[in-house]
Amino acid sequence: MNQNFKAYVMLTFCAFFWSGNFIVGKFATLY
Repeated sequence: MNQNFKAYVMLTFCAFFWSGNFIVGKFATLY
């Protein structure tokens, strides 16, 4: 249970990181 929760948190963090990186890249190319 704990290992599964840890993996889920890591996956969510990775998704948010890539999402933020994509948004920052869009702003960088826009301005």
